[in-house]
Amino acid sequence: KVDAMTPGTYTATGTLQRTDTNFPLVANRADPHVLRYTLPDGKKTWLYIATDDAGQDEFFIRQADTIAGISSAADNRILGFGLSGNSVNAQLWAPELHVVDGDLYILFAANAESSNWWAGVQSYTMRLKPGGNPLVRADWEAPQRVVDQAGQPLTTYGQGITLDMTHFEDNGTDYVMWSERVVAPSTGPAVLKIAKVTPKASGSWQLASPRSTVALH
Repeated sequence: KVDAMTPGTYTATGTLQRTDTNFPLVANRADPHVLRYTLPDGKKTWLYIATDDAGQDEFFIRQADTIAGISSAADNRILGFGLSGNSVNAQLWAPELHVVDGDLYILFAANAESSNWWAGVQSYTMRLKPGGNPLVRADWEAPQRVVDQAGQPLTTYGQGITLDMTHFEDNGTDYVMWSERVVAPSTGPAVLKIAKVTPKASGSWQLASPRSTVALH
């Protein structure tokens, strides 16, 4: 009964009932992210990725025809310790799958100083090779840190952290948003930042504008 063409405030009443019995979708996985993705052969599928709470040092992707099917789909390990060519010796958090300019990317946070996690968390991207299979580790390029307009890391290890990066496109312009925090010499507030971004032909991401503050806590 909502008139979607007329601005206004509408009140809906009723009962919200979850009818699925498949909850949680995947146990011991935090920060889940699901993407509707078209495979090279034209088939549409669902891709699922999350933080692995069993150690938080690996990423697994699952693929299924339905969201419910993700629960029983196989894990495919595509990033973690000891994976030659796709290895970040780090803890790994909050991955997101995004298609940008026709390429599939994972945006995630990685801590390259595992003995000092609070000072080493940085934003990374990893691109699927053209025509690649997202379930195959060798089809992913090496992870790369997101850099600023000058080509420098967003923050310096031990001085600041960046994490929880996401991407969106508006009117043909790509943007990223992320959480940023100064940790030395003293810990500052968590600041939500936004900037334009330019994905490069190499698969790296560079800010295309100064970063702006959206909110802080």
